[in-house]
Amino acid sequence: MHACLFALLRFLRPLAGVSCSFAAPIGGLLLSIEEGASFYSTSLFWRGFLATCTGVCTLHFLAQFHERPSEIMDARFGIRRDLGLYDDNIALYGSKFWYYIWELPIYVFIGCIAGALGGWFIKLNIHFTSFRAKYIPASNRWRRFGEVVFVAWLVATTWFIATYSSPCQNLPSKEQLSYYENSGEDQDIYAGVSGFDSRGLKFFPQLWCNSTQFNPHGQLFFNPLVQSMRMIVHFGETLPESITPEHIISSSLLLLWAVTIFCGMLFCFGIGAATGLFIPSLALGAAWGRIVGMLVRHMVGHHAISLPAYAAVGAAAQLGGVTRMTLSITVLVMEGTGALQLVVPMMLAVFVAKIVGDSVSMGVYDLHIKIRGAPVLLEAALESHQRMVSDKLSVGELMTTQMTALEPVMLVSKLEGVLRRCAHQAFPITTEVDKAFAANESFPLHGVIKRTQVLRMLKHRIGLLTHDGMSALPPAKTRIPKSQEERIELLDKLEQFPLKIRVKEEQEGILRDLTDEERHMYIDLRPFMQRTPFLVHANASLSRAYRLFRTMGLHHVFVGPPKPMVMGVITRKDVTEENAELALGVKANKGLIPPAAAATGGGKDVPFFPYAPYQPQADMSVAVGGFSRHHSEQLPTVEEDEQEEEEQELEDNERASLMSTTKV
Repeated sequence: MHACLFALLRFLRPLAGVSCSFAAPIGGLLLSIEEGASFYSTSLFWRGFLATCTGVCTLHFLAQFHERPSEIMDARFGIRRDLGLYDDNIALYGSKFWYYIWELPIYVFIGCIAGALGGWFIKLNIHFTSFRAKYIPASNRWRRFGEVVFVAWLVATTWFIATYSSPCQNLPSKEQLSYYENSGEDQDIYAGVSGFDSRGLKFFPQLWCNSTQFNPHGQLFFNPLVQSMRMIVHFGETLPESITPEHIISSSLLLLWAVTIFCGMLFCFGIGAATGLFIPSLALGAAWGRIVGMLVRHMVGHHAISLPAYAAVGAAAQLGGVTRMTLSITVLVMEGTGALQLVVPMMLAVFVAKIVGDSVSMGVYDLHIKIRGAPVLLEAALESHQRMVSDKLSVGELMTTQMTALEPVMLVSKLEGVLRRCAHQAFPITTEVDKAFAANESFPLHGVIKRTQVLRMLKHRIGLLTHDGMSALPPAKTRIPKSQEERIELLDKLEQFPLKIRVKEEQEGILRDLTDEERHMYIDLRPFMQRTPFLVHANASLSRAYRLFRTMGLHHVFVGPPKPMVMGVITRKDVTEENAELALGVKANKGLIPPAAAATGGGKDVPFFPYAPYQPQADMSVAVGGFSRHHSEQLPTVEEDEQEEEEQELEDNERASLMSTTKV
């Protein structure tokens, strides 16, 4: 249960973070599903839906409460956008974002440019990453720190020079200035700016100019990056269509801005500091997208062209060309900018950007995952070359035949030596440890246990017992608590909650705290191991194992013989809820489980204990493997009972009879 909770939190944390960063709940949810989920889960979807909704609602509440806490109940929510310059009451997005049918090929061309530019950025970033790995390795903290300081100085100096070298321009007339500066209610909380200057202006910085002029470069270079991106997309949207604007951001300034942003992305992405990629990509695409819109307007002067539409589509296409995400990027940009009318051109541009970018290079995140050697499995169906290779290889041709195994019951000192000698995160459990380590020899697999589980058992002294090595060992079920309080206490110790065990930092301390007396004791792993691990046949194709790893989130899979013994078959209908309840009722009628547990699917009074007793079918009178060397291949178990076989046969017949009655 706690492991599932950790997996859920790992999924919801970036999901809610992205949603709150852009105030886009649906876009953040889709981004996490598209990029972070291996398979679709309805329960995971609605949990993410609730998390993003709650996060963005909290963001809006805190933003409004920060500005006007006394008017929080009368405040209008939902009129501001994270990537918007004006609130929705003033900027009528339906009249500012539009497109003509003949512009669709132009938007496809924008997607081609974005994909090629994104691929070029990734190609260049490979060289920067190689240079850092060679001369500024992550292990050298002082060099990494020096690089961060140098890049920060370089970016600040470049931005200052670009601002200082700007010529001054006259302010627009008072009538137009009132439209430009009318940003609406409390939009500054999302802008990251301090507010008005000494003249009462927000979007026309004075800097070194006189009181009747402003610094045009300061509109982009002297603002936070996200505010500059808002200026490129939305500046001037509040002007009525009947008024000719006296000031627009020039194409030369947009070109200078795009070049500096592109160079800044190359230098900053990958340094030893937190640097983003979403906002720089959006700002870069918005800049050159608006330039394309200016060129189109110049060529077709008799048509009214929506420059904000070109900027919004260019921003989405550029981000898609870098990250290779499609649906989530489209929805995120539409939510952030309010450009809901541009869903068709935006989808076309983002899709084409992905296609063109994939033909040039991998996505930026996939590339860095590959550079770092992380075993992240991509969707196999998207790579024809990978599918061809996987289908020609079998699991047996890639498997490791030498494994470090543990005995079901073994000396604590012997277990300590195994934990120190190897760095494996899971161990098969078998009575034939020597066969497990030998190459090309099969061995009986009794279960598997994780290193973290073993460390928690040693930390809390769970499963330790004293034995003379000759007498019969008590059954494994005797170490499972009977009462509710004892089970809850044991679960709290064994499950990784609230914090996981950090193996590298905590293992040595746990092993060092063991006393000499405890090292001479035995540890019983039988009740606490996973007795049904995943297995595949040795002659199964590699593609089958690949799908199993990716869809189930596994770290390891054991390989069995090509011709296993078959006990039966189970179908999709057998695992339905109705059939399972029917089988549970049959089991309850025979007295094998309490009636309350059959009625509730596990019971409410006693919590479900996931570690079932280990009862392999063997002779109970033989000493366990760790106690007697000449009996190291056998375990103390319960003898086979003919009466149990008869009861099982009776149960099968009764179940088949009930199922046939139900079908009728």
